[in-house]
This record gives sequence, C-alpha cells and structure tokens, in this order.
Amino acid sequence: MEVEGRFGKGPHIEPPAASENPRAFQTSWVHTIAKVILAVTATSPLLAQAWLFPKGEGTVTLSYQHSYLALHVYSKGETSDKGPIHLNSVLMDVDYSLTGKLAVRVGLPYIAGKYEGPSPHQLPIDDGTYHGTLQDFRTDVRYTLSRRPLMLTPFFQLVIPSHAYEHYAHSTIGFGLREYRVGMNFGRRLDPVLPNAFFQGRYTYIVAQSVNGLSANNADLLRFANLNLPASQPADSFRPRRSDTEFQVGYFLTPRLTLFALGGWLHPHNGIDNVEGVFPNNLTQSQLFNHDRISRLSLVDLGGGASLAVTKSMDAFANGLTTVRARNGHKLAAAVTVGVSWRFRTPWAEIPEASSPASPGSSR
Repeated sequence: MEVEGRFGKGPHIEPPAASENPRAFQTSWVHTIAKVILAVTATSPLLAQAWLFPKGEGTVTLSYQHSYLALHVYSKGETSDKGPIHLNSVLMDVDYSLTGKLAVRVGLPYIAGKYEGPSPHQLPIDDGTYHGTLQDFRTDVRYTLSRRPLMLTPFFQLVIPSHAYEHYAHSTIGFGLREYRVGMNFGRRLDPVLPNAFFQGRYTYIVAQSVNGLSANNADLLRFANLNLPASQPADSFRPRRSDTEFQVGYFLTPRLTLFALGGWLHPHNGIDNVEGVFPNNLTQSQLFNHDRISRLSLVDLGGGASLAVTKSMDAFANGLTTVRARNGHKLAAAVTVGVSWRFRTPWAEIPEASSPASPGSSR
C-alpha cells in the first residue's frame, strides 16, 4: 500500500518597501508563495503548485515521512483490523524554473514498509520487519497560463517505477505501474479580505499502465466489479483510471511563520469493489495478486502544518495528515512529515537577490 505524503514549507522573507519597487513586490509575492508550496509536493506529485519561482531559481528539498495504517477498509466503509502497516519515506526533490512561466521538477523516494499482523500476503516481505527500496521516478512540467485574477498552471507528470519491486504485500511501497498524469493548478491571494492568506488547488486525471493477465475468468470479475472497460481493451487486462483533487489554504502568521491546512479527495473511475464477506474469495489467483492495483480505491484526507524560514536560503516544515473516509483499501491513521528545503540561484536568475522575497504584509 502506497501512501503519498503532503508536505509544506515556509518562506524566508526580507521585504523591501513596496512603494520603492512595485514590480519587485509583485514578483516577489509569487516567489514567496512558491517557496511556501514547493516542498508540499515532495513525495506527493499531486498537491497543487500554481505559483512558480522566477527564471533561474529553484530549491532542493529533503524530507522524511512516517505513515501508520491501522485498518483495512471494504467497499462500504466497513473496517477490519488485519494488523498495522508502517511506512518510512525519504525523498530528495529538485524543482527549477527554466523561465518565469515554465518549471520542471524531479524526484525519487526511498520507502521502507513493515507489516505487523497474522495474515501476510507473502514472505519475507510481510515478516514483521522493514523492507525498503527505491520507489518511482517522478518528473513533471508546469506552465503558467494566467496570473490574474487567478493563477492557472497546467501540468503533465510522468511516473516510472525505478525497478520491478514487489507490489503484492501489505507492506508494499507502491503499485509498480507507469502513470501518466495531466491536470490544472489554480490559486490566488485572498486579498482584500485576508491579505496575508492564499489558497490553491489542483485537479489531476491519472491513467496507469495496463494490468494484464487477469486470467480467463476475468468475465466473473467484470460482472462483479463493473470495471467499465472500453470495447477495444482486451478482456484479461485492466487500465486503472482515477481523479485526484487537492487543496491548500495558507496564512502568513508572521513574515517567517506560515500555517496551512491540507485536504485531498482521490476518486476512482473504474476498478473492483472489495465487498465485505465476499472479497477476496471471489477473485482468481491472478486478480488477487493484482488486487491493490485494480481496486476502486477512494480516499478523503485532511491535515495541517507549519513552515518556518530558518535562514535566507533554508526553510523547515512539518505537517500531519489523516484519512477521514476510505473505501477499498487501507485507511491512513496518521502520517507525519518533516523536512528542509534549500533555495538556489543560477547565474541567469531573473530577480536581483536584494529585491527578493517580499511578504504580503509589505504592501501595507
């Protein structure tokens, strides 16, 4: 079971007087928001990032997350305690703006999982000890279309497994499938009502690599699960599709300290329902082996956190997250994330160092 954390960090702010350089303030506000949001996406490629850094600037982010999953959840929300799952994740993530409108990001997490329960899927991976490996390469491209009145930044993201890691286990680190993700980031300041606040969101449509070889009895699976497969798709294969909608609301409590709330909704467009009392006995061996990949996983997550500007170029952040509604998968009891992010500038950076960044409060 893969848990993708939602991270956040805060800006370092040394504001100039807005009246001295209005253009510098306008650009540095975007810079400030981008710094707050950047590390939020460290191990989650889904959380919104509507604001980009100026040309030639970026960050390197190092983060750690511990996730605790206590319950298995069936199709109507029924739960079963089959033993807890622990996941530890470490990620280095690099984000860089090629221009003021175009940015790229790359990352590769290392994840170690442990299952503690009486019903392992297979050994040795579910033997009660941690088993870790590199997970999936993630790279995305974002391009800003509009800045006013709403930031609009579409994106394309590619997810590629780093190698053929084990996916059939309680403590698995991921699905081991290529994914193609496309969507839109959006956000804006909440002025004039709350000049020090902002919100942003992201909608993502996800299409995964086909899962093949679901056996000759796949017709039984189709009748049971209503997978809604297109006529052109082979009867023994399945291509997972889902939507992910996420939001972040942030407030600059001081020029160095930012508080934020996070939320997300993962919605499946196809897949099997894990019906209590029936699942998994209704599946063939091949379908059971791929059940995490082909289930109609649905999640609603809520959380919050804080970020702090430690130095001019370094930010620290922490947050917590929990699942408030789950179907057909594992329910996240809690995930805690901590990390640091270092800002860097290249020789062709757009903004002089002396003029960035400014806080929203500097406009008053």
